[in-house]
Amino acid sequence: MYKITLENYSADSFVVKGVDTIKFKDTFKEFGGKWNSATGGWIFNINLQNKLQKFLDLINSGVEKVELTFPKIQNYTEKSFILLGDTKPYKDKIKELGGSWNSKLKDGNKAWVFSLTKRKDVEDWLNDEFGKNKVVHDDVEFIEDED
Repeated sequence: MYKITLENYSADSFVVKGVDTIKFKDTFKEFGGKWNSATGGWIFNINLQNKLQKFLDLINSGVEKVELTFPKIQNYTEKSFILLGDTKPYKDKIKELGGSWNSKLKDGNKAWVFSLTKRKDVEDWLNDEFGKNKVVHDDVEFIEDED
């Protein structure tokens, strides 16, 4: 078991500290964390606090392996794309960006559907929310509209 803690650092960031943080260096970097030798911890954007707290709760409780997931963009039709993944905590922001929840997509998925005109806005938000290079694309073939 680990004893890694999360503390507020500034109005827009928090710090993760603990003897064993080095074991999670790659994961913390994936989340956009920056090592800060003055605090002896990893500094993160405040937007990630809930997700990191869940991760820390799991590893501190003794869970051996934790898989972190980020929302994923996937083409849907010629005029739309979908946002898949753990999006519930961001429901209000996704609606603000123009997403509509659809629980009965043609391929059986449940996801947020967006017009392609909103793609850059969604990508920018995901990069801000989860860190640069965290926008995951799964650009598969379009699903044909049924006439």
